[in-house]
Amino acid sequence: MDLICGYNKRKDELYTIDGVIIKLPDEAGLYSVRRELEKFFRERGYYFEQMPQGARDEFHDSFRKPDSALAIENWGTIRYQWEKELLRDSKKYPDKIAKSNFSVIAYDGSISTDIFERVLSDYELEQTVNAVKNNHVDIRKYLYFNDYKNEYAVCNTIELLKKIGQPKNLEGCDFLFDCLGNIDEPYFYMAVNLLKTYPRRMREEKMEVYAKAAHESGDVEKFGGLLYLAKELKYDIKYVEKMKTGEESPKDEKAEEAKEAAQGQVMQMSK
Repeated sequence: MDLICGYNKRKDELYTIDGVIIKLPDEAGLYSVRRELEKFFRERGYYFEQMPQGARDEFHDSFRKPDSALAIENWGTIRYQWEKELLRDSKKYPDKIAKSNFSVIAYDGSISTDIFERVLSDYELEQTVNAVKNNHVDIRKYLYFNDYKNEYAVCNTIELLKKIGQPKNLEGCDFLFDCLGNIDEPYFYMAVNLLKTYPRRMREEKMEVYAKAAHESGDVEKFGGLLYLAKELKYDIKYVEKMKTGEESPKDEKAEEAKEAAQGQVMQMSK
């Protein structure tokens, strides 16, 4: 999915970020199929209805970014960088999301939903940062993880939190922990790196709370993400240490499996 950036229902075509047009089979022209495809893309936020100009060039440019070595095994990161590169050249992006049409606050006083649906340009992000810094928008409006329609849009708010700085960005601590549930998403390492700048006591207290919750619910990926963060911060999660000594018994077999799987996941991430 990270490679697919668009769909044209009239032509029955899919578009990929490396400039490839995928012609769908004849069955894709059926009303029921088109309806479901359109619904799928719409629910994931903004998508291209034509192949974006310069897609292939920007795809290759994305590999020349500083974290390209990491991104080669993480297509989500490549996709996010690709989106940012397209936005930096407004001629390649559709007019309907050109920066002149962007407003942080809508005419009715509500915040723009663009931040939840697509990657923001540097200009749009800066406008949002200024609105938060000047107290025109409450940062908490952007901190509901489930409001985001796709993984690339989540990166907007991590960048926003980084740019507004402390103490305002401390409100986003829980949001960043919500980003630790899937190492394959582009926001995972962004969240880890930003959490490194948060007050030590705050992040350690959160790690204890979230580790317990992830373990008891059997959330392997979240537990693994927390162990990775702890390793990066050179912090031994007390809850995990108690588990090792038997002071904290797993609630059920599923939780014990989660622990073992998460530890294996962290070892894999560290390679």
